[in-house]
Amino acid sequence: VYSGAICDGLLAHYKLDGNATDASGNNLHGTINGTLTGTTDRFGIANGAMHFDGNPSNFIEVADNTLLRPVN
Repeated sequence: VYSGAICDGLLAHYKLDGNATDASGNNLHGTINGTLTGTTDRFGIANGAMHFDGNPSNFIEVADNTLLRPVN
């Protein structure tokens, strides 16, 4: 598990550990749509990952924010 500092310039960091919370400090939190659920990650940690089953109704949406728009 990566435990280093979050990189400079990072806009959003989603751990997907059972939720869609942005851990970058920029408050670009996502909203879970459909029936996405937390699942055990590759290290055996419960709710350490999200289960995407391929259903297009199950997704995470992030609201529009000026931080997400490229600068010319």
